[in-house]
Order: sequence, then C-alpha cells, then structure tokens
Amino acid sequence: MITAACVWTGDKYGIDYVARLRAMVARHLNEPHRFICLTDHDRVPEGVERIELPAIRLERWWAKMALFAPAVRGPGPCLYLDLDTVVVGDLGPLAAWAGTPGSSAGAGFAICRNFHAKPGWCRYGSCAMTFADGWGEPVWRRFVADHQGLMARSRWGDQGAIELLVADAALLQDRLPDGYFVHYKAIPTVRPDRAAVVVFGGKHRPDTCAVPWVREAWA
Repeated sequence: MITAACVWTGDKYGIDYVARLRAMVARHLNEPHRFICLTDHDRVPEGVERIELPAIRLERWWAKMALFAPAVRGPGPCLYLDLDTVVVGDLGPLAAWAGTPGSSAGAGFAICRNFHAKPGWCRYGSCAMTFADGWGEPVWRRFVADHQGLMARSRWGDQGAIELLVADAALLQDRLPDGYFVHYKAIPTVRPDRAAVVVFGGKHRPDTCAVPWVREAWA
C-alpha cells in the first residue's frame, strides 16, 4: 500500500489545510493508500494518521527531513506533498514513480526541480517528493549525525540540505508528463489537460488564489 504524507508544524496553516489535502488526495489517488501527517499538533482530521516528529528539534520545513527515515513513514512507497498543494488531477503517475525500486543514492528517491532556480541556486524544490519502499535510512542517519551543521550551512532550507545529501536525485518534472506540475507564478486561466498538482509557496496560498479552476479544486 502506498503512503501519502504531509507535514504540519507551527501555526502558518490550520487543520483545515490537512483536511483539504487529505480529501484531494482521496479524490485523485485511486489505489488503496494511507494518509499520514508528521506533526507537532495534538490532533489531526479524521482519516489522517498522526505521526510524531522525531526527538531531534525539527521546526517548519525541516520536519520534512524525517520522511527520509523509513521507520517514520512506514512500509511501502511514499509520496509527499506540501500542505499548500492543490491536487486537480490523477496522482497515479506520481504514485507509480514512488514505487520505483532502488537502493543506491537517487535511485529510489525523486524531488521536484526548483521552479525558479538560477545559476548557483539550489536545484531542488521539496514541495513534492517520492520515496521507494525502504529507501532513505543512510540519508536520515547522515542528517541526524550532522543536522545542526547541515541546517546552518544550507542557504535554501531543507531542500538545500537534501541536495547536499542526495546530489543525484531524479527530478519529477523529467519523469512525469509535461504540464503535470503547475507553479503558482504561471497558473493559466484554463486548466491544462495534463495538470495534476498545483504548487504554491511563500506568501502565495491556495485559499487566496483567484483562478476559478484552482479555487474549485480547493473548495
């Protein structure tokens, strides 16, 4: 069974974001799955499995690093989406990529390409990631062993640390159909046929998006 995962820490987002993402995943992921939420909050919506954060201090986006521990996310392949993601189409292709086997660095893990990277910037965007069954324990151990140093050295938050730890990760935009991901800076007025995942970031959020087809999916 595949696991769909999100991370909910701090007070930037309310519990409704978890519930909406869970509902969108349920609508667009047709195969049997479980939905987990790594969180420091006491409760999660119905149908969501609450997962405690690890003992080391991981706030905000740094909590995503715990997903590299197979024991945290559980057995089977896993796909991760940020809480401010809007799912508008079939998650099957993303789930299929999460099931890609492999144990060497990069073979069982994929991450979004940074949508607005410039030369010298981090290549990765951790808004969406996939993990093959059992993949990631060596990465997690390396992060735990030097997490304070990695957090201090990374100019780009968790995705910068991921690039340091997994330099050759597969990029999801190269593995999935063109137009599968839509970035908030380039949302067209009409939904593209192949669009499945709309990615937001920073101060831009789906609950304030004015594009009708995105708002409808978020409702």
